[in-house]
Amino acid sequence: MMTKRKVNVHDLRKDNNLSADEGWVKMDVKWVCTEHTMGSEHSVFGHTIFEPGGGAHELHTHPNAEEILYVIKGHGIAISGDEEFDIGPGDLVFVPKGEKHFFKNTHSTENLETVWVYGGAPSLEKAGYNPME
Repeated sequence: MMTKRKVNVHDLRKDNNLSADEGWVKMDVKWVCTEHTMGSEHSVFGHTIFEPGGGAHELHTHPNAEEILYVIKGHGIAISGDEEFDIGPGDLVFVPKGEKHFFKNTHSTENLETVWVYGGAPSLEKAGYNPME
């Protein structure tokens, strides 16, 4: 199988299979580099735009991967473990493997644009995804 070694995030389609019922609320998620898209064996790189007025990735865990989220533009809040942070451009949030976390756009008119990495797993399926109530 021939895999790509370069992509442009603007050429990719958002994942329309992610459901608000499972915690993916008003989000434009693009799986840029995974085992499926580029043949990655140990990591995922993604791009997400959280829409204004409540775009959020609700509280959840990844039992098999740590996560790093970097804010490109916009403002919001994040939870990693028991800590809550205001986030904005240039901020990076680290989430250890298995720790509960949450990201939300708090602005009413601006997008919150982020890039993120799962370390230790090449796909969402292998990272694991456990929504929390």
